[in-house]
Amino acid sequence: MESLERNHTTEDNVNDRNVDWSRFGLGNNDNQRVERRDNDGYEEFNPGMYQTGVNELFAQEYNSDPWWKSNFFLSQPVLFGTWDGVFTSCLINIFGVIVFLRSGWIVGQAGALNAVLIILSTVSIALVTVLSAVGICERCRVESGGVYFLLSHVLGSRFGGSIGLLYCFGQAVGCALNVLGFGESMAGLVGLQSAWVQRGFACAAVILLSVINVAGVKWVVKLQFVLLIILLLAGVDFIIGSFIHENVEVGFEGWLSGNLKNNTFSAYEDGYGWFTVFGVFFPTVTGVLAGINMSGDLRHPSTDIPNGTLAALGTGTFLYLCFSLFLAATCTRTALLTDFMIASTVSAFSVLLLAGLYVSSFSSCLGAMYGTPRVLQSIASQNVIPGMSCLQRGRNPSISESTSHLESSPSIEGNGSVVNDASVRRPNIHKKLGNWYSPLCNRWFSLLGALIKILIMFLVHWGYAIANIVVVFVVWSYVGHANPAVKPGVSAEFKFFEWLRNLLLRIMGRRVYDYEQIIVTSVHPGVETRSAQLNEENEDFASRRRYHQTATVTGHYVNVD
Repeated sequence: MESLERNHTTEDNVNDRNVDWSRFGLGNNDNQRVERRDNDGYEEFNPGMYQTGVNELFAQEYNSDPWWKSNFFLSQPVLFGTWDGVFTSCLINIFGVIVFLRSGWIVGQAGALNAVLIILSTVSIALVTVLSAVGICERCRVESGGVYFLLSHVLGSRFGGSIGLLYCFGQAVGCALNVLGFGESMAGLVGLQSAWVQRGFACAAVILLSVINVAGVKWVVKLQFVLLIILLLAGVDFIIGSFIHENVEVGFEGWLSGNLKNNTFSAYEDGYGWFTVFGVFFPTVTGVLAGINMSGDLRHPSTDIPNGTLAALGTGTFLYLCFSLFLAATCTRTALLTDFMIASTVSAFSVLLLAGLYVSSFSSCLGAMYGTPRVLQSIASQNVIPGMSCLQRGRNPSISESTSHLESSPSIEGNGSVVNDASVRRPNIHKKLGNWYSPLCNRWFSLLGALIKILIMFLVHWGYAIANIVVVFVVWSYVGHANPAVKPGVSAEFKFFEWLRNLLLRIMGRRVYDYEQIIVTSVHPGVETRSAQLNEENEDFASRRRYHQTATVTGHYVNVD
């Protein structure tokens, strides 16, 4: 009997040693400490915290199941990075139809110098917007919702909802214009110039893009890869074509014709001016926030958004300048003003540039149809505007995942070892990691950019500027009356008159205390403090550190005589 008991005891000990304690949050702490030491103590850099495998973009291609058994509709979130998510989405939205169809007209009206100035001014304004968004991403935890999340986090849900709703309307109008331009081009390609044929092609494109969006973000990004390759090939085709051939009859005379000198300065016609030409080119960069609208589908939003957006903006600027300067140096002014397809004449293979033209309108519509519903869904999920609650339902797995995290919180709360380990893995206070773009994310820089944008709105068209501002404040007032308990945002903590008072005191040379002052009394000689531990000692947890010990401090009068 004693030998049998020993055997059973030995088997139980072996089984205990083979238990996978990590399933219960009781893994080997030594391995975790090594991981934390290798990653400098920051949880963000732990490579094991993000999901991989089935959630990767091309995971199904490596699956052994046949294609007809594949799950074409996503049930789990697919997370993207800097280049496959943000850079691709942003570049196909800012390299659009205007570059292909209106670059020559802009150079013909404004001249090469003013065309470069218009491009740099447009990019600078877009850069201010990007850097302002990057500054917010660096200082808070980025969530899904894109533009609406950034606005509501800073300005509050009232301004976030009103501006976000106007932003969605603008994206919808831009999508309609792009897809109608695609329909017009396709109707001309088949030789049918009927308005109903154009609308038919446009409706077919909208239906096709809607099916792709419903299939999931994975298919959207895959299609964006193909569209981006076609766009870049069209740009390379244009650059190469300007060197290898000429067509003098249509105004394409080549690099040695001296056209750059003739097209250097402006020659405005038909009542156009600098700001009107600027207004024609500026919609090119309105899709620069496409990467920000992917915030809920990114692995590291705080770093993916800045790197991807700035890289896309730099690449787009290079392409803008190439199209403008190459057309100014190789084509006559008459051809630039009258032939909107002059870029197709300059290209080596006109079919490839036409493909880029069609793809640019297609891709802009795809980006608008992908990002805008996420903004609307975030506005509806917070019930900012009454009557929009029906729009919060959706199949976005990134938003559904946040709900599942909340539902699983009781089990996490009950596991004390997980809480203890989390308190060690992330320090309470640590220095914000600096990046090369961090010095540019300045509040005064953002304020100056906002004022310049408002001024440009009135200079381009004062009527539309007033209409937009009125719509924003009407929606803002309605949200305040219908739902006064919305989130105020961090800007509510700013007190203008107190800030003005402190500024005047600093100018006068007086010291200003912007923190709460606490007066500490001296130690009373007849009082002493004693601490008493409230937690009971337990031998089961004697080997662990005391992270959550509680003690009370009481004062006692003592006789000092």
